[in-house]
Parts: sequence; C-alpha cells; structure tokens
Amino acid sequence: MHSPHALSQLYRCACMQEEVTGKRAKLQRLAAAVALAQRERASLAEQYQSERERLLDEIRRLGTQMKQKARRTGQGAAVHQP
Repeated sequence: MHSPHALSQLYRCACMQEEVTGKRAKLQRLAAAVALAQRERASLAEQYQSERERLLDEIRRLGTQMKQKARRTGQGAAVHQP
C-alpha cells in the first residue's frame, strides 16, 4: 500500500496531468482558430485586391470614354488630368 504522502503526490501529479491535457486541448483549438482567421484574412485580401483592380479598370475605361467623347464634341480642354 502507498503511504498517505505518496497518495497525495500521485493525486497531485494526476491533477497536473489533467490540467496539462486541458491546456493542450485549448491551445490546439486556439491554434486552429488562428489558422482559420488567417485563411479568411487572406481570402478577403484577395477579394479586395480583385475588386480594387476591377474598379481601377472601370475608372480607366470611363476616362478613355470621356476623352473620346470630348474629342468628338470639340471639348478636349474640358477633360482634366489628375
């Protein structure tokens, strides 16, 4: 049989092991959540970049149309360059 002191030590070790196991599980969940957030951020950044490029293309297209229309109507001086 184990002495009361030895049982106390075993109990303490078991409690610590449970705590370690719980913290490890929590850490793994948090790491998974961080990885998911990073993937979502990357996806949003990609979508933002695509939308930005689409808008810039549209601005260029509209600017070209305005210049062409101004040339046809003889108002070339009315179009300002930024």
